[in-house]
Amino acid sequence: MTYTLAELQQIELQILTDFADFCKENALRYYLIGGALLGAVRYQKFIPWDDDVDVAMPREDYERLKTVFSSEKYFLQNAQSDPLFSRCIQKVRLNGTEIAEEGCLGINIHQGIYIDIFPIDYVANNNQKVLSRKAKEIRCLMSLRAIKGGYVNGRYAAAKKFIRVLCPLTLQFIDRKIDRLCTQENAGERKYAILWLHNYSWNKQFHEASVFGNGSVCSFEGHEFTAPADTDAFLRRVFGEDYMQEPAMEKRKCPHNYINVCANITKGEELS
Repeated sequence: MTYTLAELQQIELQILTDFADFCKENALRYYLIGGALLGAVRYQKFIPWDDDVDVAMPREDYERLKTVFSSEKYFLQNAQSDPLFSRCIQKVRLNGTEIAEEGCLGINIHQGIYIDIFPIDYVANNNQKVLSRKAKEIRCLMSLRAIKGGYVNGRYAAAKKFIRVLCPLTLQFIDRKIDRLCTQENAGERKYAILWLHNYSWNKQFHEASVFGNGSVCSFEGHEFTAPADTDAFLRRVFGEDYMQEPAMEKRKCPHNYINVCANITKGEELS
């Protein structure tokens, strides 16, 4: 069965709802972020042209999720459970579904419909030069990780294949290096929170730690989810001061290039 965007959104909503219930049952902290949070504030539902859901978790909860997650319905995708998965984050993917992305064609990974989970890390100082330099290093390692994992199509394909053959670093070494860079200040003063691994530039995902805090409640598609404590400050940083204004028609495009969205699932099943 092939799904429309509206039907895809409803499947993602079910994944999010089950994930939120699981987090509550296991005392895991999470926050709705990205376009889903913007949709919650602007429309109390999905942005009509949005096609994914992002959540963030403090690093401790993000790591503990790996140890407590158990489900026959869902697959928790990360570098340990699916080594060729290149995003360096985690996804909760719905078994029995497929959402093929152009960049992942030919890669032997789970490609079910998903929500994204990003870790929240911390730093003590707002030193723009230091943060920018670290962000660039992390981004380069993430790109190298993708190339080593076989993501060599698209732009610069020949150069990517050359790098993949010559680079002696293993996927495991690159993963450890990325983790060290992201978490090296977590044991210190947690004045600022940052999502190093998000697609947006680092400075759009850099916040005072209090912006997340103990969270707040937002209404999204008739359900209540946890949002950052200061949702306005979060959205202003990520989307700009005019985040409540709709973009021009020509900019209302789906963020991803999905080739096919299909499923063979039984409705009503829950995360267990």
